[in-house]
Amino acid sequence: ILSTLLPVIALQFGYLLSGTVITESIFQRTGIGTVLLRATLQQDYPVVQGVVLLMAIIYTVLTLLSDSGVMLLDPRMRMRQEPD
Repeated sequence: ILSTLLPVIALQFGYLLSGTVITESIFQRTGIGTVLLRATLQQDYPVVQGVVLLMAIIYTVLTLLSDSGVMLLDPRMRMRQEPD
């Protein structure tokens, strides 16, 4: 069951990243979501690109780690399949 939950958990972390602006505004914390919001309002495009790139890298690394974890935990994924 754990091997099937790893991709779901990684996707949930991705969804958490997308809600950072709302979470930071509710709890009055400054973070990457606030930086993204301020940069967008001030039309500071290099900062917006940097934050979006950082979030994309985090999401990609989480997906890669979850897929690697599935491969390590599920023996069916480790078997090499011969081409047809």
